[in-house]
Amino acid sequence: MKYLVLLSLFCVLSVQGFELCSVDDPDFSYIRSYPTGKIPYCERRVSRETRMFIYESCGVEDYWNYTVDHEYSLWMGGSNNLDNLCPQPKSQSTANFEGRLYNDVRDGIVPLSQSYELMYELKDECWCTSFR
Repeated sequence: MKYLVLLSLFCVLSVQGFELCSVDDPDFSYIRSYPTGKIPYCERRVSRETRMFIYESCGVEDYWNYTVDHEYSLWMGGSNNLDNLCPQPKSQSTANFEGRLYNDVRDGIVPLSQSYELMYELKDECWCTSFR
């Protein structure tokens, strides 16, 4: 059953073009359990060189006003792959929404599978993908 859940989550993300963290990922840490599913969890590892590469590729000159955001958060099983990273103006931070969504998933209020849809609606598409 747990493999079916992981496979179904991978299919959801891969359809949208994002790779899910896996036990084979060099950043894999552990399997995280939620009331509505389990996901492989990757540690945050986005080097300064990677962030600068993304900023330069997107023409971001005032990089101190930006952060490199995970389109699908690590707590959702997102990875540190370039396909899941996006420059985000700090003034447009989604951290509050993501924190509330995490709490709702953790507490079993929102199913893990629905959290992907909500995050996709929130973040829509990365405005700059030239580095991918």
